[in-house]
Amino acid sequence: MSRDAAIETIIGEDPVLTRRREILLSIPGLGHVTAQALLADMPELGAMDETQATSLAVLAPVVTRQSGK
Repeated sequence: MSRDAAIETIIGEDPVLTRRREILLSIPGLGHVTAQALLADMPELGAMDETQATSLAVLAPVVTRQSGK
């Protein structure tokens, strides 16, 4: 079994992962490989609000606050 097939099997056997994949695939321009990567790297998706998710994905602008020079 190929790695891609193994990943699909794991996702397909878990109803929560299957639903999250369906939601991710509904985003225009987001494909199966990206959806799989997001599910693997960000298991918190679906359990947080959009602000927390963008911060986790490092998509939100973050202002560095440093003192000194």
